[in-house]
Amino acid sequence: MKNIFLPLAVCATTAFSLPVVLDENIHRNADKDSVSVMRFKSDSEFLLANNFTFRLKTGAVFSKDIENSGRIIAYVGDSIGYKAIDFVFGAFFNNQAVYGKTLDWIKPSKGNDPEDTLKSLDVYKLMLKFTPNDYVSIGLGKDYYNFGPSQIGGLLLSDYNMGFTGLYQRYKLWGFTVYGLAAQLNSTPWGYYEHSSQEVLTHRFFAYGRIEYYRDLWGIAISQAEIYAGNGRSFELQYLIPVFIYHYAQISNWRYGNNGEKSLGAIDAYANFFDKKLKIYGELLIDDIQGDKDDASQSVQNCLGFVAGAKFDVPKIIYGFAEAGQINSYVYNHAAGDALRYQNKYAAIGSPLGPDNQVYWGKIGHRFSKIGLKTEAYFWLLRQGERDINYDIKTMLGTRKDKIPYGNINRETAGWLSLVYEYKHNSAEIFCGVSNTKTENVSGTSNTAPFFGFSINGAITIGWDKRTKAK
Repeated sequence: MKNIFLPLAVCATTAFSLPVVLDENIHRNADKDSVSVMRFKSDSEFLLANNFTFRLKTGAVFSKDIENSGRIIAYVGDSIGYKAIDFVFGAFFNNQAVYGKTLDWIKPSKGNDPEDTLKSLDVYKLMLKFTPNDYVSIGLGKDYYNFGPSQIGGLLLSDYNMGFTGLYQRYKLWGFTVYGLAAQLNSTPWGYYEHSSQEVLTHRFFAYGRIEYYRDLWGIAISQAEIYAGNGRSFELQYLIPVFIYHYAQISNWRYGNNGEKSLGAIDAYANFFDKKLKIYGELLIDDIQGDKDDASQSVQNCLGFVAGAKFDVPKIIYGFAEAGQINSYVYNHAAGDALRYQNKYAAIGSPLGPDNQVYWGKIGHRFSKIGLKTEAYFWLLRQGERDINYDIKTMLGTRKDKIPYGNINRETAGWLSLVYEYKHNSAEIFCGVSNTKTENVSGTSNTAPFFGFSINGAITIGWDKRTKAK
């Protein structure tokens, strides 16, 4: 979803809570926002190869529970092309970066706390791509993937993170598109050397593969992901091939024998109706399913997640979406702890909501096209239990009938109205709403706060075309 609020990422570091979808994710929006394009004529080979992009966002949010809410974000990017080679670069300045969401490279004295807030100057995209034709594209560097039709972001792989530095692949054949990603994650302590107190740094790696068959009226895709870790491990051939079955590679690994590996799979689909005015979609994530019939296996909770929704757009009348989802208690976690947890540093690889939650949200909007105005109304309800992505698993036996979410449930409810004016690829917005957080069935925990604010967003891309001599 195109994030419409600039200044609200700071809310993650305060007692006042707002929906995660309101956090400003630099990379999530930069390539989706409207850009004004200016083309010039030149004979310079250097200028002809370059396309520069500049963006500035600013804004503020006001509430009794929010301090220092002013936001300034500046982008600069360049795409340099020469025949089949492209170099893509993007960097930003953010005066309110949130570690794990918008900040990657930090000073050693910072970032030990995932709620650290500090100014950031960061490179969020640095990619060298080889695209010899329409069927093959190979990239090496840092970028982002987000797959799946849901507005909240993919369950198996979303872009609510810091991106990955690794090998990116894309192939097209017979109507199918294959994507692949292989990257190294942050290392993590895991045990000690024998007869020594020296801590072992476990190397962690991530692989993702996807095959999709998308058409005008319908589409379906299957995806897989693997985290593997171990002292001395490195990139492994089977996980560099996006169409290789990762789970088979995991259980048949001759060297590691299913030790230090975690595989997940997903399927997503959509169907369009009424001349594409209505789109029905969904995604199912499978982390682990108990297939054995013995009592112990059948007492263990299945690790599943799903999102289902509908998106509608009736021209000149109404547009929007409605979405609901649930992620079971132990999804993204692992009995091995940090080494195989579905995270890179503090950031989510999959859904930003994490495990043990339910979410219901949607948007209704109307365009006044003649005057460049949009009005939008949002609703948000999130119920989160106690078993988050840092949950320390002792045993899953006897959890099959546990309620989801589990235990004390934190409820986050919000509604807000937005008025957006767009003019020549620039936008100005004012918004207002109210948010309530509480622990269900626990008195004295409710906190309600209204909020309002504004944002301004503008961008320009400058490129050059070859001069042509007049006949």
